[in-house]
Amino acid sequence: SDSHCQLFVNGAEDRRPEVAAGMMSTAEILIVSADSISMISEAVASGKKVLVLNFSDNGLPAKHRRFQEALSRCQAIAAANPGDFEASYEKLVQNSSPRLFEKEKQEMIESLRRIL
Repeated sequence: SDSHCQLFVNGAEDRRPEVAAGMMSTAEILIVSADSISMISEAVASGKKVLVLNFSDNGLPAKHRRFQEALSRCQAIAAANPGDFEASYEKLVQNSSPRLFEKEKQEMIESLRRIL
């Protein structure tokens, strides 16, 4: 038994509306494919560690590559391909959790406190 993956849910097969949110809330690391900017965005917005799996850079539109490069530069995602997946995953496991949106989160809390 692999201690890293205790539950596998295929969102393409289980289409209940709460499946995606449930997977993201319980996961420590989200692994998403590179072909969906929306999927990557949702994963990053969750505040979890995100590993983007690129099956082929050649098939992705330029905007997808630019989007991933920008997120990689600010350490919002880690990227992997099938050949280096295991090493990329292990490196991500060892890294601390992302601190993205921490400033924005604190600003929103302060704004809400002023209003309330």
